[in-house]
Amino acid sequence: MFAMTDREFLEGLHSKPVALSVFGDRGVIVAVRLADYEGSGGSSLYLLSENGGKLIDTFGGSLSVASHRTNGRYDLLLDTGSVAEPAQSTWVWDGTQYRETTSHPLPPTVAAPTQSELVGKP
Repeated sequence: MFAMTDREFLEGLHSKPVALSVFGDRGVIVAVRLADYEGSGGSSLYLLSENGGKLIDTFGGSLSVASHRTNGRYDLLLDTGSVAEPAQSTWVWDGTQYRETTSHPLPPTVAAPTQSELVGKP
């Protein structure tokens, strides 16, 4: 059975406030990285609105906010795959929620442009 102290749990939580639009909409990206518990090398990732509503609940390497927008909100970039075979999916705002629209492999040395630092990378 897996046992964890409160301190170990808190050290596995990472968050970053982000702008979701140019109109002042804000949110926070939360990454839960508990390596001994997960065993998969990724993070549980959440995007919460400033009122606490959950906008995204997914799993991946990291989540970042892109510089381009769809329907007034910044698109999101989710790094997936592995170091040897990196991939990225794009999530766009459809007017009421974020939806995953595309997923594609990335060359190992190419990084997508973002407006925020990555959250979830070890």
